[in-house]
Amino acid sequence: MTPLSSRRDNEPAKDQWFTPGGRILRGETIHQAVKRVLHKETGLTPNKITRTGVMEHIWPDTHTVTILHTVEAADDEVTMNDEHSDYKWLDSPPEDVHPLLRQMIHESNIFTQ
Repeated sequence: MTPLSSRRDNEPAKDQWFTPGGRILRGETIHQAVKRVLHKETGLTPNKITRTGVMEHIWPDTHTVTILHTVEAADDEVTMNDEHSDYKWLDSPPEDVHPLLRQMIHESNIFTQ
């Protein structure tokens, strides 16, 4: 498995390596939201989506609940949207990521599966 990390251009975690992600829209299932956000932010289409963890974080001005998923994509051709300035595929836990992403990586065991 080679997870994708992107450098965020917006808050929270602006200018830090994080994961693509977003909100669940009214009337949308979690599965539908993962597919929509993945395609919108990366251009990738998922073949398989697996929920790997749930966690929360209280930021200075918001409270988020993160539902972490691993995704097997149909291909690896990434086209990031304007919310991100760069991306990289990971083959091990990176050192230069946001602390919340580091916690998600640790709790989900994505590099030991």
